[in-house]
Amino acid sequence: MAGDTVTLDGNGKESLLLPAAPVTDVASVTLDGETLVYRTDYDWSADGFLRRVGRCWPDRLRCVDVVWSHGYESIPEDIAEAVIDQARAQYAVRPGLTSMTVGGQSVAFGAQASIGVTAQWTTMVEKYRLNHGDAP
Repeated sequence: MAGDTVTLDGNGKESLLLPAAPVTDVASVTLDGETLVYRTDYDWSADGFLRRVGRCWPDRLRCVDVVWSHGYESIPEDIAEAVIDQARAQYAVRPGLTSMTVGGQSVAFGAQASIGVTAQWTTMVEKYRLNHGDAP
């Protein structure tokens, strides 16, 4: 997503975390209305870290405004495969249903049906989990 704007709370530490990754660009950072200079006042990483150079961010709410870009240019193949696999599972079985009997026939479903996600889905969620970004 290009040109996103986010307002962050300062934490009194050297680094803040942007709410999504990968970060592809940071166009501007403003602290209490003052525009900061890239590499002189701040630096950033693709993992979503916004680091204050030579000092710490203030410990104040809503004091840092960032205009930035993030996300994948194209969806990684393993994510696409996990989404397709999950869609197939959801189409074939109703989540939460562990068994079904119709007439004289009975069918039991595996654990993925009862919990609603496939193992591939769980693996991809863990692989791409941000641990810091998407939760408000």
